[in-house]
Amino acid sequence: VEYLLGLIAMGTTCGLPRGNRNEELNINSTITLRSGLKMPRFGLGTWLSKGKGECYKATQVALKNGYRLIDTAALYDNEEDVGKALGEVKMQRDEYYVVTKLASGDHGYDKALKAIEEQVKKLGLAYVDLYIIHSPKGK
Repeated sequence: VEYLLGLIAMGTTCGLPRGNRNEELNINSTITLRSGLKMPRFGLGTWLSKGKGECYKATQVALKNGYRLIDTAALYDNEEDVGKALGEVKMQRDEYYVVTKLASGDHGYDKALKAIEEQVKKLGLAYVDLYIIHSPKGK
């Protein structure tokens, strides 16, 4: 959990580098964060994907077609679908990158700890790669 909380700060202050403007971008392109970790530049955003099957299918199709970053959030109410699709993929965990977000109502140390634990459980993962604050204002 301490590792994940460290990512909250990293996600809000990392300032993504612009990279080489002459670089040819493709589905495998990555960006190096200040921590040295590489994050895929392209991925599936699940904001408009509904739970109960739609997001599950979208995640499966994205992974089969080379996408390696999946972006979800507690607010989207589709983390279980994402987790189901990730659980069925025949890839090692370090071959894909999962981003999720802290909901506005879960600001504060104790609430954030509980929220990330619940989100990781819904996703069926041991960890997420990047955990960011969805809205800095909270409720």
